[in-house]
Amino acid sequence: MIIGALVQDIAQRLRDHGVADSAKEAELIVSSLLHLSRAQLCTSPAEVSAKSIQTIQQYAERRAAGEPIHYIIGQLEFMGLRIAVGPGVLIPRPETELLVEETIKQLRSQKAEERQAQGRSVASSHVTHNSSPMTILDLCTGSGCIALSLAQAFPNAAVVGSDISPAALQYAKKNAAGNAIDTVMFIEGDLFAPFAGQKFTCIIANPPYIKTSDIQGLQSEIKLHEPLSALDGGQDGLDFHRRILSEAPAFLKPGGVLIMELGHDQADDAIGMARTNAFVGIRCILDYAGVRRFFVGHLSAEQLETASVLKN
Repeated sequence: MIIGALVQDIAQRLRDHGVADSAKEAELIVSSLLHLSRAQLCTSPAEVSAKSIQTIQQYAERRAAGEPIHYIIGQLEFMGLRIAVGPGVLIPRPETELLVEETIKQLRSQKAEERQAQGRSVASSHVTHNSSPMTILDLCTGSGCIALSLAQAFPNAAVVGSDISPAALQYAKKNAAGNAIDTVMFIEGDLFAPFAGQKFTCIIANPPYIKTSDIQGLQSEIKLHEPLSALDGGQDGLDFHRRILSEAPAFLKPGGVLIMELGHDQADDAIGMARTNAFVGIRCILDYAGVRRFFVGHLSAEQLETASVLKN
C-alpha cells in the first residue's frame, strides 16, 4: 500500500469511530511512524512495509479507543521544541504557547528598561553597573515545555522548573536532553516549598484550574488518560492560583513579574486576589478564542516591603 492510500484508510477508520479531526490525526500517526513531514505524505509514491502498516493500524486502534493522539505518537511540537509526552504528564495545549510568548515579551521589555536605567546611571555617575542575572521559576512544570522554551529564548537565564509529580519530572528531564538544553534545573516539590530564601525575576505557572465538579464533564480522552492532579483545581478551580498569588511576593525580586494561565471564567477572581497580595500593573491577556486566559502582575519595591511586613 502506498502512503497516500494508507493515510486515507486510517482517516476513514478514525472517522468511523467519531474522531473529529480524523484526516489531520491520520497524517500525524503515519508521519510520526514513518518519520516524514506532512508535505511528504502527499507527494511520496513509496510503498509502506507490512510491518509499518501493522504498527500504524495498532496506533489507529488505540486512537479509535479514545487514547490521546499525542500519547500514542509520544510527542508534539511546542515553541519549536520536540516535547515528549505520555501517561503521567499533561499534554501541552496550543494556547499555552501564548503564555510563553507573553512571558518572553515581558522579560525582554524588562531587560530593555534595565539597560536604559543603567545607561542613565552610568552617564550621571561614570560608574559601571552590572544587571543582576535573570532568574525564572516555572511552577507546575509538567513536561517542562514552558521552562525549556524560556531557556531557549534566554540562554543566559537561570531557569528552574518544579513539579510535585515524579512522573512528570521524568518527562521534563527527557525533554531537556532531547532538545539539548542543559541550563534548566528540574526540582520535585510542592509549589514554593523547595525555594525558601530564593528570589526570581519571573514566576510563571500553568497550574491545575478545572473545578472538581467539572472534571467528569471533560472529554473522555482527557479525564480517563491525563493525570487528574494536573487538571483538578479544587472546588472553584482556584486552589493553586490562590496559593501562588499569596506566596509569590516573598519569592519575587523587586519589579518581578508573575504570569499564570487561568480557566475561562477566572480572570476577575485572579485580579481580585492579586490586588490584595501586593501586585500592581495587573492585566489579563486574551487567548485565541478571546478569553481572558493569562494573568500578568508585577511587584514593585514598595509593595514587596509591605508584603514582607504583612506576612511577618
